[in-house]
Amino acid sequence: MSDTPQASTTLDIIARELHELMRLSNPGCPAWDDLDPAKSHEAGLIQMAREKAREFIPSDDPAT
Repeated sequence: MSDTPQASTTLDIIARELHELMRLSNPGCPAWDDLDPAKSHEAGLIQMAREKAREFIPSDDPAT
């Protein structure tokens, strides 16, 4: 899943890793790079991973 061709942000890197860890317990879930934000269920997975990733970034970091 990539919104733009530019380099990934810290938030996206953490979100991707969290999503891939979640996939270990749910092998039917698509890989991060295969997620389609146009599909509501997959957009929800992206949003959930990004929300969880924010917990790992200091509040003064511009990545949030």
